[in-house]
Amino acid sequence: MYYDVVIAGGSVAGLICAREIASNNHSVLVIEEDYEIGTPEHCGGLVSTAGLEELGIVPFRKTLNHLIKSAEIHAPNGNSFSVNSKKQRVAEISRRELDKQIAHQAQKNGAIIKVRTSFQELTDKGVRTSEEEIE
Repeated sequence: MYYDVVIAGGSVAGLICAREIASNNHSVLVIEEDYEIGTPEHCGGLVSTAGLEELGIVPFRKTLNHLIKSAEIHAPNGNSFSVNSKKQRVAEISRRELDKQIAHQAQKNGAIIKVRTSFQELTDKGVRTSEEEIE
């Protein structure tokens, strides 16, 4: 099969790229080596809600765990300080659910996502994956 764009990696960056490229009527394939999008989780999940909005992501209820209003940071030497994040609007999210949400947006725009498929190499004809050769 022929694709305009093949993206290796089904995490936030790859999925947002797929979503945006597919929204412009290009054929997009995302290959992800893990058995499902969002697994395993790759970070703790503290994000700026303004940053998510800028990327066109409004977290679903099951994606958003908590809004963070303040934090106390403790250094190894015993020093500590407090941070008020009311103005910054920081949230703790489920990265697994966020990845799935963006994957759904990409698929809605026409992107194809293949899991359990890893990138092997670029060839003269296209891309070789663990499953097939793609033009």
